[in-house]
Amino acid sequence: MTQPVEAAKAFIAQGRPQEAAAVLAPLTQSKDAGYLSLAYHADALKRLGQLDAAVELAERALKANPNSVSARHNLASLYGDLDRKAESERLARSALEIGDAPETWVVLARALQGQNRFEEAEDAYRAAVKRRANYAEALADLAQLLWMKTEDPALATHALDIAITNHPRDVELRVRKARLLQYAGQARAGYDTLTAGPLDPVGELTAAQLILSDDPDRALRHVQRVASAAPEAAPVRLGLAECLLALARPREAIVEIEAMRRASPNDQLAIALQATAWRMMGDPRYNALYDYDAFVQPTLIDTPPGWPDLPPI
Repeated sequence: MTQPVEAAKAFIAQGRPQEAAAVLAPLTQSKDAGYLSLAYHADALKRLGQLDAAVELAERALKANPNSVSARHNLASLYGDLDRKAESERLARSALEIGDAPETWVVLARALQGQNRFEEAEDAYRAAVKRRANYAEALADLAQLLWMKTEDPALATHALDIAITNHPRDVELRVRKARLLQYAGQARAGYDTLTAGPLDPVGELTAAQLILSDDPDRALRHVQRVASAAPEAAPVRLGLAECLLALARPREAIVEIEAMRRASPNDQLAIALQATAWRMMGDPRYNALYDYDAFVQPTLIDTPPGWPDLPPI
């Protein structure tokens, strides 16, 4: 592996796809670019949301290494992201002909689901779980599909429940079930499921979100346990701000919110939280930020087709 490719691989592992793409761009501009440089560049661009450019590189990577299971899988995944479901299905099946990765079964399942072939999609998700019993992503997608079909949380989470029983210390499994229960309007049941076992930082923050409306004090304790180790992490600041606002402590919340705004000035959620804190504090900056008169005004619409006139206001 060449030095630029090694550097790009390290950047991707560190969550720095922009730098990975910059390192590889000079290599992949060549018509003779190697498979690894094309594949890692495509991966970096996908992480940056530049899917069209990523697909072009992934297609070149497959041409450079047509028998690669990874090349087929990665391109199938990108086609799926771009809603090119039939092409995603074709490539996923071709990858499964020479490999049997559970991740590829998930790509196939999503392609089938995107074509409204729900029974086949369910079978593909179950094939992924059969190959990796605690595959949280596959189990969550299967649960969502079953919820869509049945609107029965117990049926939807049955496979997840089996995995949770067999892997009681796997926090991600409980997070996935809790999120589905929250989506089904059972946030408190989701919280109870999640907190039935040990929690990692993601679990603590998820628990805080699930219990926030019922018990903001308890939610704050969940976030504080994470804050002790990572006080400047964006999800921690967000969790602290939401809990403190729910507890009517806006002057403490604004400290976290202003830090969020400095790190990401255009973050719409941070702006909304800032406005809420200012309103609770009686800060005049709230009126300047929410200047409705400058952006909202009444007007008359045209008479809709088939109506003789508009009713009086």
